[in-house]
Amino acid sequence: MLDNTFLKVAQSIRDIKKTEVILPIARKSALVTPFLLGEHEVLKTAILSPQNYDRELIKVLHKHQVIVDKDDEGVISDEVKLEYDDFVSKISNIDKIMLLWACYRSTYDNIGVRKIECPKCKTEAKYKITLDELIQEDSLLIWDNEEIPFYEYNYIIEAEYDEYKYIFESRIPTIKKYNQILGMIPIDKIKENLESNNVLSRSEELSMLTSKIIIQKNGEDIAETNKMQEILVFYNTALPSSVSEEFQHKYNQRFEKYLPKLYTMLSCSDLECGEEIRYDVDIETEFFRRVLLGREFVEEEL
Repeated sequence: MLDNTFLKVAQSIRDIKKTEVILPIARKSALVTPFLLGEHEVLKTAILSPQNYDRELIKVLHKHQVIVDKDDEGVISDEVKLEYDDFVSKISNIDKIMLLWACYRSTYDNIGVRKIECPKCKTEAKYKITLDELIQEDSLLIWDNEEIPFYEYNYIIEAEYDEYKYIFESRIPTIKKYNQILGMIPIDKIKENLESNNVLSRSEELSMLTSKIIIQKNGEDIAETNKMQEILVFYNTALPSSVSEEFQHKYNQRFEKYLPKLYTMLSCSDLECGEEIRYDVDIETEFFRRVLLGREFVEEEL
């Protein structure tokens, strides 16, 4: 018979390490608890399918977070667990990155040791990077439209191409949209992307940002689609480069400011140099690699 007293004590210890995090696009705060052994094993098994891996990760993040309200003095007054459907459709993928940072912090405290070269004197040294130091004053920007939640907000981008015009309906992607895009990418392509320190290629990322495309000729609509698969194929095979650059430029002007900036400033190990080195971290890629490659990937000795 199981010792319920033992399990209660063990579970209470498990929940000691909580991290509070701001979800800047959803305009909410959350408390996040650490990953557990069984969840890590499930993620490692699911990694053969990018979509399944991300889906399992979403389940874990949903399980480990609660949305919190605070009173005027900043004390937590209420905790709410979002329904899963609301979690994936009303929390942005940007917010998911911050939940992952919080879970990673609660679980590991640091991302391990990195060899980093000074861009000025080229001296290479090892640095241990903690999760706390990645949050800087300019790391987060809160969604600035209090009237319209991000998941109802569409941003129209137009780009001319001779007598043609491309009209893009764009938005900040939800957790659900990101998972749907991953379901269209084979694992070999994901591994190839990771060699460039990204989970998605540029065409895959643009597909995630787009909900509808209309093509006009001389002011008349001649084609349109809101199908994700068609949009992805379009970005891979039929989008003129100049139009792509115009879309990316205008999208970035509107939304790039909301992307989390997770970085730390390091001092060059050569005291005579004294250069301050900015080291940026893609927390999603870091965690993906840790699950895929194991602890040894990040546990290089100082």
